[in-house]
Order: sequence, then C-alpha cells, then structure tokens
Amino acid sequence: MRKAATRLAELRAQVILVARTYAFAGDKDGAQHWLDKAYEDGDSTMVYLKVDPSFEILREDARFQQLLRKMKLPV
Repeated sequence: MRKAATRLAELRAQVILVARTYAFAGDKDGAQHWLDKAYEDGDSTMVYLKVDPSFEILREDARFQQLLRKMKLPV
C-alpha cells in the first residue's frame, strides 16, 4: 500500500487519494501529511473529510481534529 501511495504521489494523482491509500495502509503520519497537503491545495473533496470512512483510523488523532477545526467542521 505504501508503494502504491508513493507511486500515486509521483503520478500527481488526487492528493486525497494518496491520503486515503496511506490511511488504508495504517500509516497515520503519511495519511495526515497528505491530508494537510490536500487542504493547502484547496481540494474540494475535503468537505467530506469528517464522514469519509477511509479516515476512521485518524478520527481520534489530534492533528486530524485540528485540521477539521481549520476547515470549520465540527470536531
């Protein structure tokens, strides 16, 4: 999964897809890094972040909650 995520990043695929791949692999740091990048890039799919089941692994992570707050989504 990590190799797939790295390859997607190299191909400049949707950043949120890269974050999702890291999350599926159980790599919280990698997933959070790419979520932060998606936020910086203004990825419009970020509006679904709070309800996207792909990121269940991050729900309790303080960095994820901080990102939700920056997006003005309820924590």
